Amino acid sequence: HYDHFEPNENDPRNVPLTVDDLALIPSIWREPDKVEKGDTETSIICTMFDGSKGVYRLCVDVKKDVRVKTFYKNTVEAYEATKKP
Repeated sequence: HYDHFEPNENDPRNVPLTVDDLALIPSIWREPDKVEKGDTETSIICTMFDGSKGVYRLCVDVKKDVRVKTFYKNTVEAYEATKKP
């Protein structure tokens, strides 16, 4: 997750995370707005929308135990672009 914090975030599709954003991880895990399959058979992505501020993405591996793979925040535009056919 270190790469997604200020000033390390280099991906223009993402909003740099703050320490306060970390406090949202339990809520994103327990009450996501959306859950989808991740990039492997055992991973899921929990999504929470933050209005016009961005979209939190919590990637979790659920094979044997729950492990957070990464946590980042997309811009709304970048998130919408990934959802177009």
